[in-house]
Amino acid sequence: MRTDEKNRVMTCRQSEYLFVHKLLLFLLLIFCSNAYGAEYPVLGRDKLPDVVMTDDHSDVLAYWMKKGIQDAILINIDAHHDMSPAAPGKMERLKVIHTSKDIASFQKANSLNDEGLYHSGNFIYVAAKLGMVKEVYWVTPFRHFSRAGNEKQLKKLLTGIGFSDSDIQNFRMIEGCIRGSVSGIPLCICTIESMPSITHPVIVSIDTDFLPSLSAEYGIGKLKAALMLLETLKRKSYRVIMASVSYSFNGGYTIPINGWLGDVIMNALKSQGVLPGKTIPAMWSAYQKADQYSGGYLPEKTIAFLTPLLRQYASDPWLLLYAADAYYQRNDTGKAFEYAEKVCINNKRNCFGLPYLGRYLLREGRIADADKFFEKGYRLYPGMIYYQWEMAFAYKKAGRFKDAMRYYERLRPLAGVFPADLFIGEIHLLLREREIADMHCRMAIEALSQTRDEGRDFSDVGTEIAGAAMIYEREGLGECSKMLRNEQSLRHLFMNEISTYKPLN
Repeated sequence: MRTDEKNRVMTCRQSEYLFVHKLLLFLLLIFCSNAYGAEYPVLGRDKLPDVVMTDDHSDVLAYWMKKGIQDAILINIDAHHDMSPAAPGKMERLKVIHTSKDIASFQKANSLNDEGLYHSGNFIYVAAKLGMVKEVYWVTPFRHFSRAGNEKQLKKLLTGIGFSDSDIQNFRMIEGCIRGSVSGIPLCICTIESMPSITHPVIVSIDTDFLPSLSAEYGIGKLKAALMLLETLKRKSYRVIMASVSYSFNGGYTIPINGWLGDVIMNALKSQGVLPGKTIPAMWSAYQKADQYSGGYLPEKTIAFLTPLLRQYASDPWLLLYAADAYYQRNDTGKAFEYAEKVCINNKRNCFGLPYLGRYLLREGRIADADKFFEKGYRLYPGMIYYQWEMAFAYKKAGRFKDAMRYYERLRPLAGVFPADLFIGEIHLLLREREIADMHCRMAIEALSQTRDEGRDFSDVGTEIAGAAMIYEREGLGECSKMLRNEQSLRHLFMNEISTYKPLN
């Protein structure tokens, strides 16, 4: 073969090798790009196609399961950590459901009752143990987490939110965040000012209860607090696998008239790029104005402001709830009931407005008026848990034991045998039915023993639990009282609450 022909062949082969090399390099770049999440939309720049709104925060877990999320980094923007443990037996059952991809059973398992396997207080723990989440960034609205000056102060803060001593030992302040692990789950606690930059794709989960707390912490309006969060998210440019916003009315975490804040965040996430930097919708400003009047106890100004708006937006739930609140403040319970009922009929999610107003009437001592609001809300949305305990306790203190029993028995299938049966037993004891009372007390303690590993928080009814123990002891059922006092998970209630309890005469 001549020299010029050899050179031509070698040149062709070199070109082929170069082409193959470039092709392999191109494919490698695509692989690396995908591995680092370049295919995911950027929060603050892109429209998020995968964003959901849920009623309870724990509802997001089923969405994560449905999407097949595994080993994700979670940014949890919330006033609560939601990382209490789940009982080992319940985790085993959840693993079976998760492996079988039984979405319906997984959704059904989300409950506070005794058949439930997880709830809003522990769903992040469950997500981590099922392999959905590998690391958690909890963004809290409270600035004191970034001001822990020493380890003693840091430990006090973490003890106050319910973490164990063994977990607390590994936490350290690093770059404005508290880093450590809870139950073996890597956790970084940050404030909105110290939110980290994360290059890997993330899940963003936002609880509406974050925003009123942020507003109070910084002394700013609620809309400004929402815009502050959105501005921070925009600046961080997170790559988002999935995003969610939760109302969290159930259990009283978010009060109903603050629900519009959840809509603000949801609409911003679904838009092309996250506000601010764009024109603020007029309705958002209207909600903020109504909130200012409501918070200032200016019912006449609230009603005058809302009346023309309601002519144009007659079914808007947040305007209707602010109107109901204003009429309550004006002592027009008929009108307050009318507006709150209308919202509830339109959407059961907004039935929380009825007991929300009933609670204020209850605190004024107007039990009959309060009961009307509670009963209507319960009837239209039987599954909600929203301060019905207070209604039951008020009836008990008024000596109307059958009415108190009515509320306890309704709450039992929703909130569990403990503490419902403890209070049912207390009513039987006050009616001098000692044997029935003893039976219910033992049933309550047995139910508690089966869930003691779950970190359930009973502080909202702590005074009543401590008071029930006093009455059991006073009426000769000292063994039941002793079992309650010896229950490790309740001891703090007896230390903190017993001094404030006023027993019945």
